[in-house]
Amino acid sequence: MPYPIISHGTAHRWWKNWKDSGQVVEPPPAPDPEEAVDGDAHDWPSIASDLMEELGALYNSVDGQGSANPRPVSSGGRAAGKPPKTNDRFEAEACVRIHRFLPFDPALADPEFWIWMAVGPGVDLIRRRYSGSGRGKGKVPDYLNFTSGNAQETLFFRLWIRADFTFDENNSDDPYELARYGDIDFWRSHVFRQSCTESDPLLSAFIRFQHPNGPNGKTRLSQGEIRELVKYMRRAATNVMVEVLDEHEAMKFVEEQWRKI
Repeated sequence: MPYPIISHGTAHRWWKNWKDSGQVVEPPPAPDPEEAVDGDAHDWPSIASDLMEELGALYNSVDGQGSANPRPVSSGGRAAGKPPKTNDRFEAEACVRIHRFLPFDPALADPEFWIWMAVGPGVDLIRRRYSGSGRGKGKVPDYLNFTSGNAQETLFFRLWIRADFTFDENNSDDPYELARYGDIDFWRSHVFRQSCTESDPLLSAFIRFQHPNGPNGKTRLSQGEIRELVKYMRRAATNVMVEVLDEHEAMKFVEEQWRKI
């Protein structure tokens, strides 16, 4: 069955028209999607609409605009003494929701599917998530939240892949445990943009090393320190097959790199 797609070029032109219009709160109508030929029989518009409703309700709960979320939402491992930021809390839980909600399908491997989701059914949530609140009149969200050549920076793909990277079917208590760790910068700067930290179980070891006190506890390293650690890990990974390390070896690898700093 076909699934909806929008190309990067089409989406970028749509975004530029929005930015040039000066109408921050009123994006232009979404471009008409094309159809990819692969995939199973899913009603993607309905699935996406229901997903956005659920994610919108989640944002209400972490933003204090709705009833309490039935499950406590992780703060994403903020430094001790600092209140969790709304967007950190939202993404720590939203990644789990989107991964559970979407059916496994070839569409999930297609960047243009994720561009469609961002430009079409997800535009209002992205606009709210990146509203620029407190900075004057707000601004149009950066185009990377909607589109790029590989869609890796689009909001909904980032959420889905965060949960997919860390999903552990052998964790009977919570297969998404590690997806709930870490703030937004941790994931964007130190995981998604660093291929060496995407290898499992190295990713698991890296997360647990930085968050020894759980998802809501104090982190081990400062931002500057963790940037240095990632540099050392990236260099060492050129000489080590990190993808074949077991859990113990992966943690030892991380600890050894930290001792070099």
